[in-house]
Amino acid sequence: MKKSFICLFLGLFLAGISNSCEFLRVCEDDKLSTTRLPYNANDLKINGFYYGDTVISQNKPIIYVNYFFRNGIVIFNSMSLDNIALPTPILFADSTLLKQSKSSWGLFKIEGNKLIIEQWIPQYGGCLKAVKEETQILNDTTYLRKRTNTLYHFKASYFKPDSTNNFIK
Repeated sequence: MKKSFICLFLGLFLAGISNSCEFLRVCEDDKLSTTRLPYNANDLKINGFYYGDTVISQNKPIIYVNYFFRNGIVIFNSMSLDNIALPTPILFADSTLLKQSKSSWGLFKIEGNKLIIEQWIPQYGGCLKAVKEETQILNDTTYLRKRTNTLYHFKASYFKPDSTNNFIK
């Protein structure tokens, strides 16, 4: 009986550890498959940010924000709206934290009326999966993310974070 209990305990312990890639350091983050290309067109305005619909998360209104850059990089962020109404410039409170978060970065390109975005998404176990999504450009200030059925609207802003990072060369 004691042997069975020890074997069961060890089996469950090893199964738990094996499900944690981060703990064992056996997994690697995916590489982005999109090639970084300069964006020189006018299909989307990029002198500001795009914001999605407000969603409720943990009883707080959250908004998702995307910044696009001429060098083909896109930055993803979210923030709590606690009594902040759009359109106001959205600032990153801690750019150091942004620079350390690989899942805040991605690449984009435009093909016809499609905005193709590739970004890293956190997965169970701590590794990041590269996910590519085609969105529909409705006009130069609006696009639709089909996967989430979310419209993103443009807001001009004098502030844009720096697009240099350690994740995309």
